[in-house]
Amino acid sequence: MGAVDAAPDAEVASGYEALARGSWDEARAGFERALLAARTPDHPFSLLVGLNIGPNLCVTGSLAWLLWLRAARGAGAALSLARAARLGAVAVPLAMAAALGALALTGTH
Repeated sequence: MGAVDAAPDAEVASGYEALARGSWDEARAGFERALLAARTPDHPFSLLVGLNIGPNLCVTGSLAWLLWLRAARGAGAALSLARAARLGAVAVPLAMAAALGALALTGTH
């Protein structure tokens, strides 16, 4: 992975400091500078594919999954974590193969 400029982090930190002081305009400006200074990673599509492994492979891989599970159980649904894990173990390799195949065919990375 390539080196990432530290400037956006400094700008975000200054934005949070301004928020703590109650200076909304200064905070907004700091966050805007951070967004403008951020650069696109060298391999954004591959990065997105990799970031989806955890949430899809394991129930505890994402907060959204846990919140969905809690809401479904609260509504009276009988859910099996073992069944969800088995589904993830089958679906993730297939989805990964399809995504990586699409990246290979399009020549993006």
